[in-house]
Amino acid sequence: AAGWSPVYDDTDTDFISLNVLEHSSLAVADHALSSRLFTGIGVDGGRVAPVHRQIAEFLSARYLARLIEDGLPSGRVVQLIMAGDGMVVTVFRGLSAWLAALCPTARHDLISRDPVGVGLYGDLSGFPVDDKRTLLASLNREVADYGINAAAFAPLATPDMEPTIRDLLHDTRRDRDHQAATDLLLRALRHGAPLAGLAAVLFEVIYDDTRWPRVTKAALDAFIHTTAEGEDGTTRLRRILSDIGNGTIGDPDNELLGSLLDALYPREIPPLEIWRYLTTKVDPDLLGAYFVFWEFRLLERSSDQEIAELLDRLNELMPALRDAFRMHHLDDVPVKLLARALDKLGDEQGLTRLYNWLSAAAFPSWDPPGLADESIGEIRTWLQQRPDLQKSILLEGLTRCPDDDDFELNVSGAWDCLYGSALPDDFGLWCLETAVAWADVHRSAADHLLRHAVHRCGQKAGGLGLTRSVLKERTLGHEALERRVAELLQPRPQPVPPVQKRNIDTALADADRRRQQLVEHVEANVHALRENRANPGLLFDLARAYFGGFPPPVVDVGPAKGLAGVLRDDELVEAAMAGLRGTVSRSDVPGVAEIVRLFTESQVHPLSLPFLAGIDEMDRADPERVERLSQLQMRQALAFNYCTPTGPDGDPPWYLRWLDSRPELVADVLVQCAVPAIRGGKGFVPELYQLVHQKNYGGVAAHASPRLLASFPLRCSLRQLETLDGLLWAALQHADRPALQSLVEQKLCRKSLNLAQRIRWLGAGVIVDPASYLQPLERLVIDKDDRIRKMAAFFAPDGSLPFLVESLDARTLQALISLMGRTFEPIESGGWVTAEMRAAEQVDRLIRRLASLTGGDAAIALDALVDDEALSKWRVLLERVRDQQRVIHRDASYHHPDLEQVRQTLSNSAPANAGDLAALLVD
Repeated sequence: AAGWSPVYDDTDTDFISLNVLEHSSLAVADHALSSRLFTGIGVDGGRVAPVHRQIAEFLSARYLARLIEDGLPSGRVVQLIMAGDGMVVTVFRGLSAWLAALCPTARHDLISRDPVGVGLYGDLSGFPVDDKRTLLASLNREVADYGINAAAFAPLATPDMEPTIRDLLHDTRRDRDHQAATDLLLRALRHGAPLAGLAAVLFEVIYDDTRWPRVTKAALDAFIHTTAEGEDGTTRLRRILSDIGNGTIGDPDNELLGSLLDALYPREIPPLEIWRYLTTKVDPDLLGAYFVFWEFRLLERSSDQEIAELLDRLNELMPALRDAFRMHHLDDVPVKLLARALDKLGDEQGLTRLYNWLSAAAFPSWDPPGLADESIGEIRTWLQQRPDLQKSILLEGLTRCPDDDDFELNVSGAWDCLYGSALPDDFGLWCLETAVAWADVHRSAADHLLRHAVHRCGQKAGGLGLTRSVLKERTLGHEALERRVAELLQPRPQPVPPVQKRNIDTALADADRRRQQLVEHVEANVHALRENRANPGLLFDLARAYFGGFPPPVVDVGPAKGLAGVLRDDELVEAAMAGLRGTVSRSDVPGVAEIVRLFTESQVHPLSLPFLAGIDEMDRADPERVERLSQLQMRQALAFNYCTPTGPDGDPPWYLRWLDSRPELVADVLVQCAVPAIRGGKGFVPELYQLVHQKNYGGVAAHASPRLLASFPLRCSLRQLETLDGLLWAALQHADRPALQSLVEQKLCRKSLNLAQRIRWLGAGVIVDPASYLQPLERLVIDKDDRIRKMAAFFAPDGSLPFLVESLDARTLQALISLMGRTFEPIESGGWVTAEMRAAEQVDRLIRRLASLTGGDAAIALDALVDDEALSKWRVLLERVRDQQRVIHRDASYHHPDLEQVRQTLSNSAPANAGDLAALLVD
């Protein structure tokens, strides 16, 4: 049963009325249902269900355990919860686990059938040693799910279990089940009391290269937990760190290194040494212990003084470390360090050290992708509050640039140190005065500042007190500056610098040489081209020319005259066209699987462009001929179209036709091409944008998006989350809703699904079926800013997906406004668009959408949001739209038939009575 109904006659297959209870007192049952063990459900909350499934499972198991104690055979109960394969039915795994915890008679049978469930869903703390050994032996036989929550098995990590655990770790088996069980046990050790007696065997496991890397990592984590702060443990950790460095211990993903850094910083590895461990050797998309240390632990574990030391050392190592930061998606780490250092210590530093800090964290652009917006904002605010310091920082940077021809190449670093902060109102005037003062000291810097002064002239931002007359007046008497001001105030086309002109001439000469080589190659292969046996490399060059890409300087050339512009001979062009058209029917054209394989390895088959050029030319001459191609040729064309990044710009006409006429075929090939890219964590997934945003892709999206979502990995990188968002948006617009809901449910049932994905799948579920998924989403993210930001990334991409708002009812809109409005506040648009801006804009849209709904639910929701103190920053907007809604609905109600009757009554009433009725109506 799903729950109970207190109403006498309200009974169905899911909810049972209290009157069917065989209980001595219905009042007792009613009291139980009114307690906090149960919660009201449904529109009116009239029915109740257990507040958590685990409570129902525990109470059921306790009831059954008491029946068994009273004589009911335990085997009978066990058989009732078993499936045909002898394993516990999935829906009864929680019940089975609690029964094992509460009923010793049934325990061994249940352990043998479902050892993972017994530990995961019940309570092992009361098991005697023999039962724990039985459970551990069963786990060692079959553990298939590597994402099991190891904390549930912490009760196995007790002193009386040390001999058993040691024996398992000494076991020489290395099959899949044993490796997985060992991994689970080692992870469980971290959650139990430290078992010092296991330190030696754990140390051995770390050095055992026959173990899975994840097992070695779990052994290291358990060793760190076991040895805690002991001196011997620290010495051994130092040895492990050294042996990783010299290759004695394999650490392909730096996961061992991540755990060691977490354990040893800053006590054993000081700030001045830590940066040596930031490397570029590992998978950049693995968000494991190594990433967690750099992204979170480094800042958390560092004192203010240690932050300063980190920045000092970082300044010495930059820009050599920049690639490592970018590779591991850690671009925001230096900025976070800087933001805290400025806040705590910035005003105490001399200009030289402060500039070094700013330079260490600065990027060539102020806002590279992924940079922490909050930290950038803090840095900018800190600088803007100190306008004199901004000027000093810029001067410091200018003085560090040599006064030579490369000055302009180096000076950008000085501007980067201002982090895009708003400059003082008098900045232009200051530039002018400083340029005059530096005219004879640092001519390059003086010229640079003078150009900025001229640029600010007449502008509101930074141009206070600066006019053309002031520019001329302040430079009067400085002959070079006077001439320079005159040039800058009357700009004229600048001649091409000699170096640039020389480079252009060289490029043109090289292009002409390559063109001539191609012409000679075609002349020697005219017959081979006409007979469809030309070399694929030659065909590839001809296809590049056909699409306007060979040689590179040939620009603005369409396909109709691309070959003519390169070959410049009608006979050669005709032979080349014949060769390209023939490519479509060549026997050496690869199949879809091979095309996709090359694509995943960042390679392009030499017949890719020729095939696309051939089908394009065929389509120009006779579209019906393209429609008569074989299924294989159509699939090859689609695969080449998706997997050839150097192909033609825009979708070819034949492809646009197939989107409408052959959506299933297009979708099938698209899935073949996109799945490896998705699973491999590639940043580019074919046609993802089109599936989401272009209406003519609707049929393809309906067939492709569910299959792509089904293949999406349960654990993924930050970059892959953007792909997941796009696939979900495409499916929500075009896929079959019941099938999509079934897929959502399947994904959410997977315990290894990581948090960011779970939030997105719940978000998709809310759009499909708010009644089923809204409350689970609320429970998962409420009062957790980081989770709400993940939710906002899904619900607030931009304004181009209105269905995310328009399909929601009043209750759902209210919930999303309440959740997101607490974390994000109204932000004025302009400049660099941040995630916070997009989220704030979406909250605004949600509020306005709610106000546009008719009916009492929307009005009640708006009133509740207006009264919510946590949304005080949105109150002005909420009150305005609520008042507008009331006016609109009031005006609309004037034509209601009931009010027309009132009007008629008023017109027929005596004057005195009419006045009373009018007053009542107004009231």
